[in-house]
Amino acid sequence: AIVDSPGDSRVMGGMQDNGTWEGTSFVTSDFWQRRGGGDGAYCFYADSGRTLFVSTQQARIRRVLVDENGIETARTRIDPVGGKDYLFINPYTVDPKDERVVYLAGGRIVWRNNDVSSVPLGRDDSTSVGWDSLQSTRLESGEISAIVATATQRRSLLYGTSTGRIFRLDNAHQGLPVPQEITGVDMPKGAYLNCISVDPSDTNTILVCFSNYNTQSIFATDDGGETWSAVSGTLEELPNGGGNGPAVNWVNILPLSNGAKIYLAATSTGMYVTGELNGMSTVWTQYAAETIGNVPCDMVLVRPSDSLVAVGTHGVGVYTGTVTAAPNRPAAPILLTPADLSKHIGTETLLRWRPAAGAVLHNVEISTTPDFTADVQTVEGIRGDSLRVTDLIQGPVTYWWRVTSVGGGGRGPSSESFTFSTHVRPPALLQPEQNATNVPGNPVSFVWSKVDGATSYDVEVATTVAFTNIVASAQNVVDTTADLSPLLSERRHFWRVRSREGDTAGVWSDRRAFTTATLVGVYELAESSISVSPNPANDRLMINIGSRIDLPISIIIAQSDGRTVGRWTVTEPVLPLDLKQWAPGSYTITNARTATKLGNFSIVR
Repeated sequence: AIVDSPGDSRVMGGMQDNGTWEGTSFVTSDFWQRRGGGDGAYCFYADSGRTLFVSTQQARIRRVLVDENGIETARTRIDPVGGKDYLFINPYTVDPKDERVVYLAGGRIVWRNNDVSSVPLGRDDSTSVGWDSLQSTRLESGEISAIVATATQRRSLLYGTSTGRIFRLDNAHQGLPVPQEITGVDMPKGAYLNCISVDPSDTNTILVCFSNYNTQSIFATDDGGETWSAVSGTLEELPNGGGNGPAVNWVNILPLSNGAKIYLAATSTGMYVTGELNGMSTVWTQYAAETIGNVPCDMVLVRPSDSLVAVGTHGVGVYTGTVTAAPNRPAAPILLTPADLSKHIGTETLLRWRPAAGAVLHNVEISTTPDFTADVQTVEGIRGDSLRVTDLIQGPVTYWWRVTSVGGGGRGPSSESFTFSTHVRPPALLQPEQNATNVPGNPVSFVWSKVDGATSYDVEVATTVAFTNIVASAQNVVDTTADLSPLLSERRHFWRVRSREGDTAGVWSDRRAFTTATLVGVYELAESSISVSPNPANDRLMINIGSRIDLPISIIIAQSDGRTVGRWTVTEPVLPLDLKQWAPGSYTITNARTATKLGNFSIVR
C-alpha cells in the first residue's frame, strides 16, 4: 500500500509468513516498523495515512489508527461475524469516495461495511457492526478472487472470480444493488482472475489479469466493460496464450503528466511495461531488470501525482521507483521485396522488410487502394521480417502494402507504401465442358475465353490430376482455340490453360476433366499424310509415310517444349524407332525442309 499524496514515502506491505511491515522512507537501510502479525496479506492506507488497514490469513482485518508521528494510538478487528469460505490471502477494498466504506470478498458473496469507524476500538474478534452481506452477489460456483472500488460517479464496485467471471455493481455503497456481468466473450473460461485495475484518469479503461499459465493473461476495455481485448502480446509465447509465457499476477495503469500512459504487469519473471496497448501485438519490455530482475512479482501500485511505482515481490521485499516516460517507439521499417512496381506476381508472394531498431513485432496491411480504405487485409503480431501472402487475385490486379513496427513504446510510423501487380488472369475453359464424355476427334478441339491483356496462351492435356503425365500441349497459341493430338482413346483426361503477357506466363486455370471417345491415331494435313502406331507408344514406334509424300524425306522430332530429339532421313515407307531411352510425353513430327507439321505421338509408361 502507498499513501495517495505526492512525495509521501510511506510504503506498507503484507509479507505473508512475516506479518505486515511499514517503511517511512525510500532509503534501503532505514528501519521498517511491524504493523501486523500472522500471514501478512492485503493492506491499505486511509485518511492520508492516519488510518491503516492490515489483514492476515482468512480475512482477519484490523483497522489501525496512528498519530502524526506514525505512532499507533488504537486498533480494532473489523471483519464480519458469519463470514466464511475465505481465500487464504483474501482480498478486500476501501471505497475511494468514502474511506469508511469497506467491501470484502467473502467466498461466494460480497460483504459491505458502510462505516468501519463505528466499530468499537480495542476489540480482537469479528464484528457485526456495520456489515451487510449483499445477497444479489452470491455466486453459483467459484470464489471472489479480486475486488476493487472505483471513484466513478456511480460508485461502482468491480469484482472477479476464480472461474474467470467479472461483475460490476453500481451504487455499491447503498441499498441492495444488483450486479451486472461484464465478462468478455473471449476471456479464458474457468481461469483465475487475480487482479482488476482501473485507470485513475479514465475509469472506463480497465485492465484485468488471469494468473494461469497457458492462457491469454491480460485483457483491457476502454468502454467500461462493454467490450474487451486480449493485450498480453509478447508476454505470451503463442498468440493464443500457450507456450512458455509467465504467469501475470497484477496489472496497473500509470497516467503521466504529458498525457501518455504506462501499463505495468507484475509477473512470475519480473516486471514488464508498455507504452501502448495494441491487442495481441502489444509489446511488453522488462522493467527494472538490473534491480528487480527475474524475481516473481506479486503486486504493483502506482501514484500518478508523482509517477511513483511500488512493487511487491515474492521473496526479496518491496521496490519503489518512478516512471516518467514510456519506452521509445520504433522508426519505420524499410520495405525490400517485392520491389516497388513489381509485375507478374502469382497467387502468392513473400513480403520482406528491414526492421527498425527497437521493433519487436510488425503489422502488415495489404490493400487494392493506395489509401488503404478498401479490401484491406491486416496481419498483426509478426515476430520476424517477412510474411507470405496467398490467394492474390490474378487480373492483373494492383496491390499496395506497408508495414508498421511495434516496440515497447507502442506503434511507430508506417513504412512507405510499395505496390505490385499480379499476372494476367487465366481464361475460363469452355470446351470440352467439365466431365464431358465421348469427346470425339484426334486431334481434339479445345476452346477457352479471351482474356484482356493476354498476348497468347499455353494449353496442357494430361491423364493425371497433377499433370505429371502430359500427353499433348501447345505453347504461345495466339487464338482461343487449339486442336491437340494424340490423345488416348476412351480415357479420362484433364486440361488447363494459362495466359501469357509477352514472354511471361501467368498461373494455370482450374483443370477440367473429360473422357474421349474411340480415337484414330492419324494426323492429316492438306499436303501430307502419315500415321504412327501404336499411339500412344511405349518402347517402340512405327512411322508410316503416306503415298502422297515423296521419298526420301527429312523429318525432325521434337518434344512438346520445343527441344529437338533428333533428325532422320526417311528412305523407306516405314521408319521404326526404339523409344526405350525416350522420356514420356508429347512429341511432334515436322518436315525438316518445309517446317510443315506432319504428325504427333505420345509416349506413356
